[in-house]
Amino acid sequence: MEEIVTILSTREWAIAIWGTGFFVWMLTQREIRKSLWNVIKILLGKKLRHFFLIIALYVAGITMIFYQLPFWNNIYLKDIMVDLFWNIILCEFYYKG
Repeated sequence: MEEIVTILSTREWAIAIWGTGFFVWMLTQREIRKSLWNVIKILLGKKLRHFFLIIALYVAGITMIFYQLPFWNNIYLKDIMVDLFWNIILCEFYYKG
């Protein structure tokens, strides 16, 4: 259990807790729930799935290359996953399909 707590910093735990609370609040609102379902359907569309796969493969390839280098630490994996998530979210807003 102690390993799970030390994976994230206190700031990251706070963001996760507030984000979960906000998400639960969103689910209690009828209009937002309907809109959220439409957003999920769009995110899982065929064109965007290919786009996400390309981004994920690119990041995995770069990560594997850096993993072989002597200065690599596994602590960077969390940051890479968070950056990948936010980059995909930001690309959604600018994607014109």
